Amino acid sequence: MNTADIDLDFDFVPLSVNALYRIARRGLYKTAKWHQLKDQFLTSLPLGLKPIELHSPIAVSIHMYYSDRRKRDIDNPLKALLDLGNGTLWADDSQIVQLSVHKLIDRNRAHTRIAVHRLAPDLTPDTADSSNTSALL
Repeated sequence: MNTADIDLDFDFVPLSVNALYRIARRGLYKTAKWHQLKDQFLTSLPLGLKPIELHSPIAVSIHMYYSDRRKRDIDNPLKALLDLGNGTLWADDSQIVQLSVHKLIDRNRAHTRIAVHRLAPDLTPDTADSSNTSALL
């Protein structure tokens, strides 16, 4: 993969999905912490950034840098990050056909780096040879 189409560094690591979403009688809703995170995310975006078009399959690499070694699940912040990218980094997170996630330590600064690569259509699961991918299921 060559250089990223979008490569951004954010001064936060998102909270767990458990802190950002709540279930009520009428369904799932986003908490005040979600809206604070979204505001922080939107103000961190460079001016003029356009999301990658819906017809383009993409690969996303996420590096979450924590300032300490507390026990955290790697998957809990993912829903928030992918939802934040909708309409800002990509048109919809259904475009993501490859996802790489890394949990790292940076004692000086908690932050998140997101790189987005536009892929050629022949690299998507729809066109992959099923004989090569069946072992992964």
